[in-house]
Amino acid sequence: MQEDIVKAKATWRQVARASLSRLTPEELSARSQRVCEAVRHDAAWNRAQVVALFAALPSEVDLSALWNERGDRQFCYPRVEGEEMHFYLVEKPEDLKPTNWKVAEPQEHAQPVLPSKIDMILLPGLAFGRDGSRLGRGGGYYDRLLSKPEVKAERVGICYGPQLFDSLPREPHDQCVDRVLCDVG
Repeated sequence: MQEDIVKAKATWRQVARASLSRLTPEELSARSQRVCEAVRHDAAWNRAQVVALFAALPSEVDLSALWNERGDRQFCYPRVEGEEMHFYLVEKPEDLKPTNWKVAEPQEHAQPVLPSKIDMILLPGLAFGRDGSRLGRGGGYYDRLLSKPEVKAERVGICYGPQLFDSLPREPHDQCVDRVLCDVG
């Protein structure tokens, strides 16, 4: 049974990557703007004081437009340290630096943020289900973080329309999101 779920997740990752590969850079940019607009209208965004974002890979939603709507909010971004992911305050986008894996992360001098202090976490993924299921890239970093009891933040999946499905296969350790925001209604 477990082996079947692992195979099904691999298949869904292929489906999601194929869907994303059909989108042009111009389409990705326009769709990213629409997703940012959806975030701006989200009730949790309007309540949140500390928001965890992510620096997008080329196929992920670019959330940089949210910096224009920051207001009094504090933004934090993840940095992978060993097998764990930790969040750090970022004062401006230029404070993110690319790693060897081409993922932008907070610099070493950034101030850490306790998971219990984060009000809203915007999560990337290869695919999401309308039922809250999430399919990441397979490293398990967000699953390990979200499984911690001190994480009380709203969990919001961020994706493009072609990445949204009714449901996805799940293993016992897979963490769900509270809802998904994308570029289609």
